[in-house]
Formats: sequence, structure tokens, C-alpha cells
Amino acid sequence: MRRFGLFSSIVVILVMVSLSPNPLFSQRSVFLGSRTVGFRTDYDEIAVGRMRGYFRQLLFKVDRNDMELFDLKIIFHDGTRVDLPTRLVFHKRGRSRLLDLPGNRRMIRKIVFRYRSIGSFLERRAVIRVYGIR
Repeated sequence: MRRFGLFSSIVVILVMVSLSPNPLFSQRSVFLGSRTVGFRTDYDEIAVGRMRGYFRQLLFKVDRNDMELFDLKIIFHDGTRVDLPTRLVFHKRGRSRLLDLPGNRRMIRKIVFRYRSIGSFLERRAVIRVYGIR
């Protein structure tokens, strides 16, 4: 009888933990935009603007297919920019680590990408989603 009680308690705890909200996507995170990524190397940007507020970090999520990110540029509202020459591969349903922005909290004007989908043509084109963390 005690085993059944212990087992059911563990199951209830596991279900509660799995249903709890992800702390990464709490009230501090803001969806900034998304783009569909073609199979050729492409250049795209997401305009963020002043109305979205200030951010400390960025997070990228990729869905539908694998994607390769060549370069990333973040242009801030005051005109300064951060150029991150990268060569990152994101797998389908993957995400980046939290990217810290320089300074305390920064207002972003736009985010510029150079990327391409690298998965199978039978799967759809990749979609990248950008989140700002306050």
C-alpha cells in the first residue's frame, strides 16, 4: 500500500512539473518576429522598434527544418551595432543559447540575418523565431 502511495505521489509531481510554465518564456520574454528561411543563402531583417522596449538578451528558435546562420547583426536604436560573424547550424525544433546584449538594457531597432535552410527539400522551409528577454 505504501508503494502505491509513493508511486502516485511521484507521478503527480512529475505531471505538475511538466505542466508548469517554462521560466524562459515568462513575462520577461517578448516575441520580436519570425522569418521563413529559403534554401538559398538569403538576407533578411526583423524590425523591432522603440515600442517593444528594452532587452538584455535574445533567443532564437528554429522550426520545420534545419537551418544554417552565417551572420547576425543587431542594430540598436542609438545607431550602434553589433556584428556577429557566425556559422551556426540549428536543428529542427532547436534553439540557441541566450545571447547577452552589450550594456545593461538596450533598445533594438532591427536584427539582420544571413542564412539558409539546409535540411531536406521534402520538408518545408525552416522558420526562425526571435524572442527578446527583458
